Amino acid sequence: MLKKRLLLRLATLALPVLLSAVLVYSLGFAGLPAVNGPVVAVTRAAIGQNGQLADAANTRQVIGVGQQCRLCHQKAAASDPIPGFPDVAVDGWVLLNEVTIWATKDKHYQAYAVLLNARSQQMARIMKVVDNNGESQIHRDKRCLACHSGIPVHQLESDNRGLVPVELTNDFRLTAGVSCEGCHGPAGKGEGGVEGWLSIHYNKDKWRFMSPKQKWEVHGYVDVRSPVAKTRMCLSCHLGNAHEGKVITHEMYAAGHPPLPGFEVESFIDQEPQHWRNFGDKSEKIRQAFLEKTKSAYDSAHLHRTKSLLVGAVVNLSEMLKLSADIADADLKTSVARPEWPELANFACYACHHDLKAPAWRQDRQLYGMPGRPLLHEWTSALLEVVVDTAGITEDELNKHMSAVPQALNTVPFGAPKDLVPAARATADWLDDIARKLEHRDFTAADGRKILQGIVNIAISENLDYDSARQLVWAFSAVYSELNHSGISAKPGELTGWYEDGTGKPKAGLDQIETILASLDAMILLDLRKGREAQQEVSGQQRPVVEVDLTLVLPAVGGYEPAAFQKKFQNIQNRLDKN
Repeated sequence: MLKKRLLLRLATLALPVLLSAVLVYSLGFAGLPAVNGPVVAVTRAAIGQNGQLADAANTRQVIGVGQQCRLCHQKAAASDPIPGFPDVAVDGWVLLNEVTIWATKDKHYQAYAVLLNARSQQMARIMKVVDNNGESQIHRDKRCLACHSGIPVHQLESDNRGLVPVELTNDFRLTAGVSCEGCHGPAGKGEGGVEGWLSIHYNKDKWRFMSPKQKWEVHGYVDVRSPVAKTRMCLSCHLGNAHEGKVITHEMYAAGHPPLPGFEVESFIDQEPQHWRNFGDKSEKIRQAFLEKTKSAYDSAHLHRTKSLLVGAVVNLSEMLKLSADIADADLKTSVARPEWPELANFACYACHHDLKAPAWRQDRQLYGMPGRPLLHEWTSALLEVVVDTAGITEDELNKHMSAVPQALNTVPFGAPKDLVPAARATADWLDDIARKLEHRDFTAADGRKILQGIVNIAISENLDYDSARQLVWAFSAVYSELNHSGISAKPGELTGWYEDGTGKPKAGLDQIETILASLDAMILLDLRKGREAQQEVSGQQRPVVEVDLTLVLPAVGGYEPAAFQKKFQNIQNRLDKN
């Protein structure tokens, strides 16, 4: 068992997540001049129906939330009528205030604004992304805009330095950060006048009951109902995608980019916050109509969030292996620039950047592999042992599919690309198959309890690194909350802290296990919305923001001790035993 766990740790390849922590609380709409540059294919081959490959090129243009989405989705109350759509307001399928939630509470709205703050300006000077007067131009750099805006980088015309035209920085499609189309896909027409999803989705009956496959392949709408597709879409920025120009580099970190956390899809949804109504929360009438017309099945007793997080755990590792292979493959042709292997951002930051002291928990860890080799990020495999047990994978099968990656990584420092590339891609294919199978099975309360126990077993038996420990807490909380219908999960649009009520006070009625989970935020920064309040000017408008506060982040990392973490989970185990 120990060898298996260590093998999983070594086999993990992960980039820090492209997540910034600035909140924006006001919404302003500027004029929308045309985006400069040709409309070029957007590669989203790994975001298909239920995780299947969808090679149809998405050439559609970004329409923009300013003129279109807010017409229906910026309402104060769902009961307010929409001109021309009298039945939508009382239907209950969607909230109809999605834009309001996004603009006042969602971190994605701030994604462009953060490129204008003092830290980004300092990064620009260090990286020499400045104009002739020494002023920062990092807000025009395609390497940054790939994830800090909702316009696909392929559609951004740029000069020989990779900077987009100055005029584009006043286009709300850019300055709105990651808006609706950044996640759902560009909504405009494609090449040859192929209809995008904007106009067709006005037709409630036609759109609602259309298959996700047709929505994606014909209209370019990402299948956000699929845990596989949803997680892959999020990871294209929150992990990286070489084909889409979304790769964070060690140069960016060295210049001052804040250290970034791992990604657990359900925990991030809670902190987004959620701007949609879950299927189980829709009215019985519209649920039955949907199930009948789509010939689908739904059981409210099943654990849908638990399925999503476990599938997401598999996709985390699969997508990281693909990203690493794409960077390491010198023969791979991409339409945007990508770094060369080895990219140091692929390796664990705190394996090198930590206080030197003895004795220390890092000395006590038993690591599998060649001594002195740079340690790879571990958080993407933190839950893989639970996945293996849930999916019924034997240790022989696990070793067969996972052994080639660590062998390639141990050949030489940073791994041998000629061995790593095929090994990583083959393992990713195997993981994708597991993810699809898990997505198509039901998760019961018994599954949930077994998963909780599996998480606890890992937490109390291993000297986990900081990021892996946080991954386990996020996952345990999501499963426990779904099993008990309580805890951190909030209603759509509700913004709370980690087991807090939104005012900094603990939520009322927490049980003993939830109280322990709440206390872990003092040990591991679990609430990613905590930060430093500021004002940022964007296109002449002042926007309130909350920036990353390193006085909160770095002490938590530097002071982390696995023994204290294990003690917390041993207390959780004791309470589980009493239940």
